[in-house]
Amino acid sequence: MQLSSCLPIIVVTCITPLVLGSGNLYGDDESDRSSERIEVESPVAATIDGDISITRREVEQLVNAIAQDENLSPVIQEQMRRTALNQLIGRQIILKYLEEKQSAATETDLKAYLSQLQTRLDRQGIDWTVFLGRIGLSQAEFEMSVRWKLSWDNYLRARLTRENLDKFYEPRRQHFDGTEISIRQILIKLAPNSSQSDTEKATGLLRQVKQNIERQQLTFKDAVKEYSQAESARFGGGQGRIQRHDSLPESPSKAAFDLKVSEISAPVVTNIGVHLVICDQIFPGQKTREETAQEVRRAAIRYLFDWVVTQRKGEHTIKVMMFPPSDETGS
Repeated sequence: MQLSSCLPIIVVTCITPLVLGSGNLYGDDESDRSSERIEVESPVAATIDGDISITRREVEQLVNAIAQDENLSPVIQEQMRRTALNQLIGRQIILKYLEEKQSAATETDLKAYLSQLQTRLDRQGIDWTVFLGRIGLSQAEFEMSVRWKLSWDNYLRARLTRENLDKFYEPRRQHFDGTEISIRQILIKLAPNSSQSDTEKATGLLRQVKQNIERQQLTFKDAVKEYSQAESARFGGGQGRIQRHDSLPESPSKAAFDLKVSEISAPVVTNIGVHLVICDQIFPGQKTREETAQEVRRAAIRYLFDWVVTQRKGEHTIKVMMFPPSDETGS
């Protein structure tokens, strides 16, 4: 089975570094992050199909696990909460899919895992209630996170074969092999409190700009002068030579590395605005497939997660209470 025809993740919320190790945002157990107890009430942050609830406590626990003790600004904290909530929603969408396919972890699997954990806690003299307090989750929330971990790990083991990873890698080689590209961009900035209408207006404008450039009614250079609000506008929009995971936000960076020379991306929305990117030159990288193995695996996990959520989200009714109504997702 090709990865492009598979389905894709989220956090195994950090269970505890003392007992089980920890997980990152997409369930890949390479990072080692701990989490302290979060003194936050647990009103509902979102519901899926009216029968599954995600609590604010789960969102805060995940944000805390990722941020650790970093002193983050309120704006960044808010962005992380939004990201965490979207991840938790995605997790439930995937669990529903796996349950339909009878591929989710069973009650027997869950009980076996919890029994092993209890044994480890007993050996360390850690009371179960104390353990739950440390990770900042209720019994039900913790069991849900474990169910997710077991189900997602099983799914990944079946999909992330060497053959599938090679198929994922080949069309994306320059994302991983150290390739550098020279790009320019047009950026229309969006305020932190911008509405969906503001985003759509900026996106529509850049879509028209792209069309005019491709019809040779406008040059990218002139478009930068007329429309770009980035600091780089003073230099023709140039970003210099960048690698895949340099300072450019993830979405425009990914879009840029999918381009051929002289191609222009579709408008890309980030938390700072809407971007239009052109690739001016490509400088091939030299890293081998083996040198990039772990990075390729992590990217494939993110791809699978995003893919399955995108494919299945429309089948569910998702109501978000944690943020304003304009942030709701789903039908």
